[in-house]
Amino acid sequence: MSILTVGRVHHDTIRMERTYRASPERVFDAWRDVAARLRWSRPSPHVEIVYDKAEFRVGGEDVTRCGSAGDLRYVAKVRYLEIEDDSRIVFAEHVAEDGVSKAAALIDVTLAPAGRETRLILTMQIAAFDSADMLHGYRQGWTPALENLANELWDRETEHGT
Repeated sequence: MSILTVGRVHHDTIRMERTYRASPERVFDAWRDVAARLRWSRPSPHVEIVYDKAEFRVGGEDVTRCGSAGDLRYVAKVRYLEIEDDSRIVFAEHVAEDGVSKAAALIDVTLAPAGRETRLILTMQIAAFDSADMLHGYRQGWTPALENLANELWDRETEHGT
């Protein structure tokens, strides 16, 4: 991790890679489908996520509330900047806690065929305001979410016999 601090703003670029036993189309569909995203994006069973708005399209906006059950103090607003079916999703995200800005990020998800699998590269450029805790929070949230995505793809594969 290479955190850069300028004033009270902490910057980091986080890159994560995973390979999934699924086609790029199936991995992309797990991002497009809000019900699927609700299943795999929770970093732990103790975290609750509620979508108040979900518009998976270029220019569309997602608004989610999340936190521990009964305490949905974080609001994330996502604006989709670029979507290329089955290969790329780029979005900007703003996170606030109890109405106070905590972080902003530019996030790029790239999907590439790798034989019968899909290689996912997630790159996040994050600016956290006041504390580097949000930088760690991104890593702590996305690491298990990407593992959950593997389970989501596996569960759907075995459910449909594909």
